[in-house]
Amino acid sequence: FLLLFTFLYLEYDTTTTISGDQPFYITIESGYRNDVYDQHNPKCEPKQNIAYIKMMKSASTTLSSMFRRYGYHHNLSFVLPIDRKIYLGWPCPIQEGFYRKRKSNFNILCDHVVYDRAKFREIMPRDTAIITSIREPFSQFKSTFHYYNLHGVIQMLENQTYQHYLQDIELCEKRYTSPENKKLRFCVPDGMSVTKNIMSFNLGFPTGFNSPDQSRDVNFINRWIKDLDSDFALVMIVEYFHESLVLFRRLMC
Repeated sequence: FLLLFTFLYLEYDTTTTISGDQPFYITIESGYRNDVYDQHNPKCEPKQNIAYIKMMKSASTTLSSMFRRYGYHHNLSFVLPIDRKIYLGWPCPIQEGFYRKRKSNFNILCDHVVYDRAKFREIMPRDTAIITSIREPFSQFKSTFHYYNLHGVIQMLENQTYQHYLQDIELCEKRYTSPENKKLRFCVPDGMSVTKNIMSFNLGFPTGFNSPDQSRDVNFINRWIKDLDSDFALVMIVEYFHESLVLFRRLMC
């Protein structure tokens, strides 16, 4: 289940290169001219349109809070869920009825949503910078395991941990996603896995929920990564958070 995004974590990032000598060792490619980003330089025009694909347990609350504060101070408009909902339709694809309408353009989208190229082009301006954050898959899995209370939902023994979950993951997944445990899950519908490539799912990859699972189709995976590479302006990496913020700063101005 974690294999696909382990590959994506290593291979998909338009801002970094991976050294083959040490796993997960990342060298930030430089080459930016500092004068372009000087606040006194008239060439610097801050971008105001941002779409952040909020990634569970990957610094998403920290980043979305930053975007909200920035939008508030600059009087920007947000794509917001309707009523008292906290998701923009997640884990279903975003639709018109999932967000509050407005007559003028939106500037910022930073609530939980599944990425859909066509829908995003309908909602956001053409010059929107689409970004996301990802995390080393096993660390993200462990954090997800505790946050969504998988231990309690599938009624594991007190001394059992995520290691026991991984040893019998098919059975544990079946128990967690079953209708019988619906009331124990937090905002997760029947049949929805929060451990099966959840990061790639949020980026629009079909993992089996509401669509056929394409996790073993190498050709499909390659096409999907190529499409993401053309759509996303930046992929931030939690393990290199400060470096990612520098790259984001340079991207936006």
